[in-house]
Amino acid sequence: MSKITRFKYPTRVKYFTHSKVSEISLKNVYYEFSLSVLYLLKMKKVTITDLSEMTGISRSTISRVLNNNPKVDPEVRKKVELAIEESGYLRKASKVKYDVPIRSVTIATTVLVDTPDPYYSIMINQFQEQFLQMGLQPQLILLNASMGDEQILEKLSSSECVLMLGPELPVVANALKDRNIPVVMVNGFDVDMRISSISLDYELGGELAAKYLVNNGHKNVAMLTAQTRPSIRKRTYGFERAAHEYGAEEVTVIDILQYCQDTDQIDICKSIKLGEAGADFGASKVLPQILDKGLFNGATAVFCLCDRTAISLLDELEKRGISVPDDMSVMGFDNLSIGKMISPALSSIGCDHRLTAQAAIQLLIQEFNENVNVAKRVNMGVKLFPRDSVKSL
Repeated sequence: MSKITRFKYPTRVKYFTHSKVSEISLKNVYYEFSLSVLYLLKMKKVTITDLSEMTGISRSTISRVLNNNPKVDPEVRKKVELAIEESGYLRKASKVKYDVPIRSVTIATTVLVDTPDPYYSIMINQFQEQFLQMGLQPQLILLNASMGDEQILEKLSSSECVLMLGPELPVVANALKDRNIPVVMVNGFDVDMRISSISLDYELGGELAAKYLVNNGHKNVAMLTAQTRPSIRKRTYGFERAAHEYGAEEVTVIDILQYCQDTDQIDICKSIKLGEAGADFGASKVLPQILDKGLFNGATAVFCLCDRTAISLLDELEKRGISVPDDMSVMGFDNLSIGKMISPALSSIGCDHRLTAQAAIQLLIQEFNENVNVAKRVNMGVKLFPRDSVKSL
């Protein structure tokens, strides 16, 4: 590999909340570029040949890595994946291998597409890209949180089939089902199992985080959560259960929403419930209080419900002169790009958005093709991305 050039300088990173631009102060943000990557970035498009020249690995082997061939040596695969990440190589999205009887599709979401939480924006982009490959132009319908079920149903009633992205709307989903309109919930599920759904295995994500921290010697661990929806409750349950199972001696769970209710912080509580507290679920507003009161109970490691919450915790710890990971380890959930840029780089749990979108489309087509009343609930796998924010004790 080429020599690594490292740049180090103080910076401030801006991110958008629902109503304003916020800033977090981050010291020593490192940007690492190999000299060959700097050259490649100047070019229009990185090719397999460029990857071969960077790594010294044959084009055929790189092609096998790109096609997820299991017969590639793990060390070779790791080297190629690193080169792909450094160079910005764009993988070709796999086409959905299904006959497509659908002429139109509606994507309905109650989540703002410009939300600081990028999961939904990424998923919408993935859906659009894959539907376009199938010759379909999806219609995106944004549903206002203040709209009633009847208003929402009226907007969706003429749809041929619907992907419902975001928090569950069970009344609407069941009404569409009763009208024989195929519908699939994405990142949600129907408790009555009438509506097919697909979401990440959030409980597994919490379990992976707990296992990682405990196996790194952390016997007193904590989770910072905000249990506003099933996906968060699942990762919280998975973390708490697995932490005990893997041998943690102390497990503390701090629910930001519950804390605000207990301390009569009504405005923050309301904003969290309405999704208006920012991408960190209001963590930046209450973390000074939580740390002052010692509510983490001496934990040496904290798992946060999402990367944005983890970044807010990193920022508050920095203000107090608490070193991460030397004094406290921190990890998040979502595997956001910003987490790779900060120092220390944030350990996280993440998923493959492309495969998730592809599986959702396949499930929707099955719903369209199969005239049966058996709902399917699909859990997509998640995996650990270990980085520098967790210390081994």
